[in-house]
Amino acid sequence: MPVIFVTVEQSLGDLSRLQKGERVLIHAAAGGVGLVAIQYAQFVGAVVFATAGAYITSSRDGAKFEEEMRQMLKDDGAEGVDVVLNSLSHDDYIPRSLALLSKGGRFMEIGKRGIWSVEQMREARPDVLYATVAIDVMMETEPWRYNAYLKRLLERVEVGGLTPINLHIFEGLEQGVAALQFLQRAQNIGKVVIQEQSRMLCRQLQQNPYLLSGGTGALGVAAASEVASSCCCTQQTKRTTTTTITTITTTAVVVAAVVVVGSG
Repeated sequence: MPVIFVTVEQSLGDLSRLQKGERVLIHAAAGGVGLVAIQYAQFVGAVVFATAGAYITSSRDGAKFEEEMRQMLKDDGAEGVDVVLNSLSHDDYIPRSLALLSKGGRFMEIGKRGIWSVEQMREARPDVLYATVAIDVMMETEPWRYNAYLKRLLERVEVGGLTPINLHIFEGLEQGVAALQFLQRAQNIGKVVIQEQSRMLCRQLQQNPYLLSGGTGALGVAAASEVASSCCCTQQTKRTTTTTITTITTTAVVVAAVVVVGSG
């Protein structure tokens, strides 16, 4: 959710500045970014046009998409959309979407493969504000900026502008193949999640102690405390486990800076 939110907040918020009453075309609207983008557009009062498989209009057949979009815009009494949030590059979706973008519109590209360069866009549509959005790059090169967006995420949730998106949950890592096959069929709405129960349970901790190398360092002590505090058990058991860690850590100073985290 955080990366999805930041993608939408930057593209539709800070860059294109989507406003109430404007029309926005959201491609692949059944995906994570698409669902959050729809929420954002509705929150600011924009009019949404979307592609999602064969729903609303097609994200798989470029000619059908363009034909249906022109008809919908005509029915809406509009010449074009004001903003495009694009993630499709096959079947000429980029030029087809550009053809539907009003003069002076904004084209936000969140795709990775087959996208247009700034020079290509300038040559085809010099009137368009074009930006490529890559949150993975932001996280690596501008973490402070990414963190600022996360603060906005909390604010958006508090005012009711963002709700959890749909999840298709597969229980256990052994369901990994089934989850990928389901994703491959492109029938999901929202995110596909493989959920694995935490292995940091007191029951397991007591039977199979953990070995932390370098346990007397700051990271080792913090890791040992986290293991103990993460146990799904009673407060008494937690206190016992923490005491054991402290005792063993003290002993490890003399032995070899190795900590065994357990309750026995």
